[in-house]
Amino acid sequence: MIIEDGSLDDENPVDSYSENAEIRAEDPENSENIENSETSENQANVGIIGCAAMVVNAALGAGMLNFPFAFLKAGGIINSIGLQLVVICLAFYGMRVLAKSVDRLQARLPGTSIKTSSYEGVMELEGGLFLGNLTKACVALYSFGTCVAFVIIIGDMVASVFGASHRTLGILVVSPLLLALSVPKNISFLKHASVLGVFSVVAVSGAILYETSQSEFTAEQHGQEELLFSTSKLSFLQAFPSICFAYQCHISAVPIYATSLKSRSIPRWNSVVSLAFLAILAVNSITGAAGYLKFQGTTLPDILSNFNESSVIDTARVFMTISIISSYGVLTFCGKTAVLNVIRSGNEENSDDGRFQQGIYYCLTGIWVAGSICLGIYVPDISNVIGVIGNLAAAFIFIFPGLVSIKTRVETDFRLKKLVLPVAMVVFGVFLMGVCLTMNFQEF
Repeated sequence: MIIEDGSLDDENPVDSYSENAEIRAEDPENSENIENSETSENQANVGIIGCAAMVVNAALGAGMLNFPFAFLKAGGIINSIGLQLVVICLAFYGMRVLAKSVDRLQARLPGTSIKTSSYEGVMELEGGLFLGNLTKACVALYSFGTCVAFVIIIGDMVASVFGASHRTLGILVVSPLLLALSVPKNISFLKHASVLGVFSVVAVSGAILYETSQSEFTAEQHGQEELLFSTSKLSFLQAFPSICFAYQCHISAVPIYATSLKSRSIPRWNSVVSLAFLAILAVNSITGAAGYLKFQGTTLPDILSNFNESSVIDTARVFMTISIISSYGVLTFCGKTAVLNVIRSGNEENSDDGRFQQGIYYCLTGIWVAGSICLGIYVPDISNVIGVIGNLAAAFIFIFPGLVSIKTRVETDFRLKKLVLPVAMVVFGVFLMGVCLTMNFQEF
C-alpha cells in the first residue's frame, strides 16, 4: 500500500490555488512542498470502502496465522473475543485522536502537510523532538520485527512442503527476491499490494475454515466449557500481543486519513474505521475459532503447520507466501524511512550530501535484509517475534494516542473527567507492555 504525502485543505480549492501561486512567487524554495500538497489534494479521492480496505490490509496478514494460538493462550473463544472487543474500543478511540490531530495541526501549522501525513510526524509535532524520535525508533523496530516474522513464515511454508531440512535453503533461495523488493527508493510499483494482500489473506482464511470443517470437532483434550471460557489467572495476558499485532493499523491510518480519504471528516473516518475493524474481527475470529476448536491444546503458533499436506492447504501456503513477499518491501521501506529520518536529524551537516545519503541508504538496506533473514532462520517460531512486536503495537494503539489526547485535553479543554480515558489508555498500555514483555522473555 503506497500513499503519497500531502494535505487536504480543499474547502475552497480556487482560493487555495491562488494563495499557493502567490507563495511560490514570494518563496520559490517552498514551492516543492506546495506542489506536493496540491498533488495529494487531487489524489484524495478514495471513498469510505476503499479506505477501509487499506486499513484492513494494514492489519490483516501474518498475525492471522497466529490467531488460533492466541485463542489457546487466551483460554477459550469467549475470552479471546472479549479481549478483541477491549482492544477494538481503545483502538477506535486512538484512531479518532490521530485523525483530529491531523486536522488540528494542519489548521494551526500551515506548511506541515508532509509531517502530518505520517504517524511519527504527528507525534513529533504534538509531543516534541524526543517523542518524535522515540516514535521513529518504535516504527523501525516494529517494521524490522514484522520482517523477521515474515521470513519465519516463509521458512515454515518451505518446511511444510519440502521438509524441515530444506527450511534454511528455502529462505536463502527467496532472499534475493526480498532484497530486490527492498532496494528501490520508490515503491509505487507495489501500490496494488493492498488488493493482493486482502485477497490472499481471505483465501487463506477460507482454506483454514474449509479444512477444519472436513472433520468433526472434539473435546478430548479440554472440556466443552474450557474451550469457550477459562479463568486461569493471568495467562490470558499472553494473548494480548498477538491481538494487538492483529489490530495495529494506526501507523498506516495517519497517511490514509491525511491524503486519501475523499471529503475528509471525522464522521466519515468513523465509518472507515468501523467497517475495517468489523472485517478484521470477522476474519480473525472465524480463523482463530476454527483452528483452535480443531487442534485445541496442540495448536501451533503458525496454524498452517498443524495441517497435513493437501491441495487446499498448499494453495493457502502459496497465497500467504505471495502476500508476505509483496508486503516485505513495504515494511522495509517504512522502517528504513524512520531510521533514515533519525540519522538525518542527528547528522545535518551531511544531509545535503547525495553520495553520503545514498551510501547510508544501501548499507542500511543490506543490513536490514541480512539481519531479518538471519533472525528468521534461527528463531524457532513466530510466537516469540509476535510477542515482542505485539507489545510495540500496544504502544502505537494505546500509549502514543493516549499521550496526544492528554496533551490536547490539557491545552484546549481541561476537565478531569475528559482525562480519564486517555490516562487509562496510557496506564493500560504501559502495564500491558511491562507484563507481557516479562512473560515473553521468560519463555525464551
